[in-house]
Amino acid sequence: MVEIIRSLCASRGINFAKLERELGFANGSIAKTNESTGVSRLKAIADYFGVTIEYLVTGKDPEDADASLYAKMKRDPTFWNYAKMAYFLPPAYQEQIYDYIEMVSAKADREQETVSA
Repeated sequence: MVEIIRSLCASRGINFAKLERELGFANGSIAKTNESTGVSRLKAIADYFGVTIEYLVTGKDPEDADASLYAKMKRDPTFWNYAKMAYFLPPAYQEQIYDYIEMVSAKADREQETVSA
């Protein structure tokens, strides 16, 4: 579990000390995280990184495909920032973004079909 948290910290460019400060945890407590750590503490860590408690414990996303995709997207800060920016755009601009994504996705599918053939 500690290695998963270490990896999540690295993806955000922070260390345990910064995570502890931001969550209000005692110094050195993250390194002592284990299976007997309280649910409220695990939830705070999971919420901070946008993952599930299950991911913290197992390193795997839940079996629910939508929850798994959501958790993966939240762990990608670049994707998450773009999603937040798009969310606050006027609907007409959102439609333009959706159209562009569909166009690029279709192009990628065609290229993949060509490679597979």
